[in-house]
Amino acid sequence: MDRNDHRFCQLRAITSTEFNSVIEDLRSQINTLRETQQAQIARILYRPNTSLPDPEKFTGNAVKFDTWITSIQAKLSIDGEAIGNSKAQFFYVYFNLDSTVQAMILPQVAHANSVNIYDYQAILDQLTHVYMTPNMF
Repeated sequence: MDRNDHRFCQLRAITSTEFNSVIEDLRSQINTLRETQQAQIARILYRPNTSLPDPEKFTGNAVKFDTWITSIQAKLSIDGEAIGNSKAQFFYVYFNLDSTVQAMILPQVAHANSVNIYDYQAILDQLTHVYMTPNMF
């Protein structure tokens, strides 16, 4: 075997080793992506049952606000995953309001829709500001 043949065999061995290493890395990445995809599919398909009853709609009666907000916060805290993602939770709060109260928070709904960020706490904060006056305690 001449010198060129020997160098060719060495390069071939090095290339083969590097190629096999890249293939193994790619296989590992594929397996990780498959596991991630399966976990995401399982989360989508599996939705737990709710534990608490739905709170009654808040009608705008300030005397009932403190019990309503406690109920809605408990519902979201305990059954949030069963309700769904942040958008579903946002509209869950919205639909637990009487239409007259819904009208008051339409700016938050419009803003959430425009920026595609749904945080139900924005609704609760505004309602708290309006209905939880310092004189109530």
